[in-house]
Amino acid sequence: IKTLGNYNKGGWGIARFHNFICEATGYLGNVDNGKVMGLAAYGKVEEDLYKKLKKFLVVSEDGFSAKFLLRHNPQRSKPRYEKLKLDSYEFYKVINTSNPPAELKEITKYYSSINIAATGQRIVEDVALEIISNMLNFTKKKKIVCSGGFFQNISFNKRLLDLGLQGVYVPSAPNDSGLSLGAALLYKMSVEKKRPRKTLSSYLGPQFKNEEIKDILDEFNLDYKKSKNICRETANFLKKGKIVGWFQGRSELGPRSLGARSVLGDPRKFINKAKINQLLKKRDWFMPYAPSVLYDKMDFFYDKKINCPYMSFSMKITKNSSRIPAAVHVDGSSRPHTIKKNDFPRYYNLIKEFYRFTGVPAILNTSFNRHGIATIQTPRQAIEHLLNGCVEILVIEDFIVFAHKKNRKKIERLYSEGYYLLVEKIRHIIEAMV
Repeated sequence: IKTLGNYNKGGWGIARFHNFICEATGYLGNVDNGKVMGLAAYGKVEEDLYKKLKKFLVVSEDGFSAKFLLRHNPQRSKPRYEKLKLDSYEFYKVINTSNPPAELKEITKYYSSINIAATGQRIVEDVALEIISNMLNFTKKKKIVCSGGFFQNISFNKRLLDLGLQGVYVPSAPNDSGLSLGAALLYKMSVEKKRPRKTLSSYLGPQFKNEEIKDILDEFNLDYKKSKNICRETANFLKKGKIVGWFQGRSELGPRSLGARSVLGDPRKFINKAKINQLLKKRDWFMPYAPSVLYDKMDFFYDKKINCPYMSFSMKITKNSSRIPAAVHVDGSSRPHTIKKNDFPRYYNLIKEFYRFTGVPAILNTSFNRHGIATIQTPRQAIEHLLNGCVEILVIEDFIVFAHKKNRKKIERLYSEGYYLLVEKIRHIIEAMV
């Protein structure tokens, strides 16, 4: 590994600039950056605002980094402790408010939030593209691997694709969540003195057996059934308009749900976007959802056939966009999640069944969580989300679980204190014998 240039020492760069654009639009930097991307598609780039903001982001002499010149307000916003609830899932967001620098606030005060987002996003893309182009020109390389939380910016990643390189790779966990995996990989390589040959799966989290899941479903007294063809039955629920919590196999590493812990819907029904955003996940109205697409059917929607197993890129839908309105953003783009059979056979088969029912080789996919908390990992969390109304049906391994509880009598036997006293007297004897 060769170091080509050093990031500006002691300075803030492009990612911090994006954080401040978040603050200028009324959201929280380092928390709501995805909202700037979603909102930007509704606005337009204001040329005069572009010039005013661009001067705060200066590319270094070697062309390999950029320095952001603004700093936080000396007067930080006071925490709103009165709004804090012990049962809240968004402590940081509840307590804190956006507080951009006074100079930035003055520059942007006459512009709408959607145009601030669009202009700020464009500056970020232009400067980052300039830096990466400098690196490519210097090294004469045609393939690039991108890591760091910045590369969750799918709108910028699309512009990398447009460079026409031989390969652009963004891992499933480019942000800090991938650090532990990188550390393990570094150690493995130091011991074995070679790189691994196989691409590592992103499905590295916990997995649960049917027996474990059944015990928990019985504990909650839930109405459920074991399915003989889980993919076909789930596809049928989706076709009927149900929002399904999908919990299968090992969970994903990284910030995207990739079909192991996902909330799924029918992309043909535009109402499903509003339904999930406003009623179930309670997210901002403008946030788009990704389609999970069969890789071998990508040409049903796109001109390019690009493998996107980690939802890393935004792409224009050039064909059949009217068939999946709930998965198309306002600017005609989507964030495809491509599925190959070898990657995740059960999820692939689910989409294939839906394709067989509807003629559409894609389903709507978003993370399995309430807004403001991490993607779920365990059956108990999935059940809680079902009972909380975040999904309408839960499909967990081979079980289909309904939101209502079983209508059955709960038989409880009461024992006298004498019974327990007797147990206490003889328990140590039984334990000693065993």
